[in-house]
Amino acid sequence: MTTSEIQAVPVDRPSVPARGPAKRTLRIVVLPAQLTLAICLLAGVPVPGAVIVGAKVLLLVMLGAEVCVWLRLRRSGLSGREALTHLIPASVLRFVTHELRLMASLVRWVGRRRHGVEGADAVFQHGRDQAALMYGFTFVCVAETVAVSFLLAD
Repeated sequence: MTTSEIQAVPVDRPSVPARGPAKRTLRIVVLPAQLTLAICLLAGVPVPGAVIVGAKVLLLVMLGAEVCVWLRLRRSGLSGREALTHLIPASVLRFVTHELRLMASLVRWVGRRRHGVEGADAVFQHGRDQAALMYGFTFVCVAETVAVSFLLAD
């Protein structure tokens, strides 16, 4: 077979199970409730402990439902990445991927590891030129982590 013949052969995709009405209802209830609770906590409104515990339980139930759907998608023959793209909107997935790649590049930079230069004839060193930017990124990441920890602390 030639390459064009291989590409012309249609690939059978497993059918993707649909989300049920219980999952949609759970999402419609939990997400606005979590947002409302977060706004109340940031505004300083006193919230009873039972409401916070209930919100945590609802969040865990929703995460469990997402994991069940992901496992069902995996059992239907999709790869992990394809199953993830069915669950998470593309824009959110792109944003999280970008953040993870940024963190990985910071770790590689601190460890002075090279990425993607195997078999290269010449590698141009830009570490000295990018040091200020990378120190700035590292400082902002640390400051953001500290600020978020203070915001989320009781």
